Amino acid sequence: MVLSLCFSSDEGSISRSRPLGLAGTFVLNEQDGKTRLISRNRFRLPRLQDRIGMIPMEPGSLVMERKMLRGIRERAERLAAA
Repeated sequence: MVLSLCFSSDEGSISRSRPLGLAGTFVLNEQDGKTRLISRNRFRLPRLQDRIGMIPMEPGSLVMERKMLRGIRERAERLAAA
């Protein structure tokens, strides 16, 4: 599978896109001296069978995404404290 990345340093975001209409963005949002990493994903699923197949995958995807973001936060906080 091919993954394309697009970096936008002036906005603090990274976008990624994959075949089959899958795309995602990571955005760094700084506010009140704190930085939030926001992850957004989009899926273009034109066929009904693809949309139905996504239903059982969505909860697992959300759990994995949350775990990934928490891991990034823990590593960033450890690095900042060192």
